[in-house]
Amino acid sequence: MSLTSPIHSSLLVLTTTITIILLADWFLKERLIILTLTGLLMGISGSVWLFFSRDLPAVADNQQSLGELFIIIGAFSYSVYVVSIKPLMAKYKARHILQWVFLFGTCVSLPIGWKDMASLRWISFDFIDWFALLYVVLGATFFRLSANELQYQYSGCCHQ
Repeated sequence: MSLTSPIHSSLLVLTTTITIILLADWFLKERLIILTLTGLLMGISGSVWLFFSRDLPAVADNQQSLGELFIIIGAFSYSVYVVSIKPLMAKYKARHILQWVFLFGTCVSLPIGWKDMASLRWISFDFIDWFALLYVVLGATFFRLSANELQYQYSGCCHQ
């Protein structure tokens, strides 16, 4: 987030919904209805209007371009995940899929963040620090992903 502006990242995250709908149409053969297309058009036009209604710098910073690229890659990756999880939800239980998602996420994240995690002074954590950590791990990650898995199980990709 430090490599781009909040307005740019918010607008770029809109690509998630657009790519989910297009990928679901392409791979899962979910049909696009006029209401979905109208909503997409309204979302795109609103984001374009917001983007161009403010002063834009003449030349974008290289760091900002890199940050925006990271956000687009993250949005596209999440879109691929959402579309690919739909057939799995028909075959397996949501909890089983969530266990594998967390296992692979841990295997990828642990080597990257091990140095920072090892340098933390865990003994100096007070109640608020532990509460914040548990809130991020359980509240913002586990419970949200659990709710998403149930939603994917009972609805199409385009109904996110």
